[in-house]
Amino acid sequence: MFSISATKTGGVVVNMIGRALVDRIIQAANAGKKFMVVVVIPEVPGFAGDVKNESSLKIIMAAQYRTINRGGSSIYEKIREAGYEP
Repeated sequence: MFSISATKTGGVVVNMIGRALVDRIIQAANAGKKFMVVVVIPEVPGFAGDVKNESSLKIIMAAQYRTINRGGSSIYEKIREAGYEP
């Protein structure tokens, strides 16, 4: 299993859990309340393919990093845009 999500609509990824997390984190921050998210990601993503194929793993891991904390549409960057440091 692996987790790839989006924070904006109209892209290739339609899983909007990332957007829901951003909205909820910002809501708590605006209210001055603590809110914690715990994300558990397997060390090796499960997929129908050869785990020895390093390029497949790199693609999946890179997409997960883009979801969470790399790039302008990541969860971290959307929270930063709202004025909070994740």
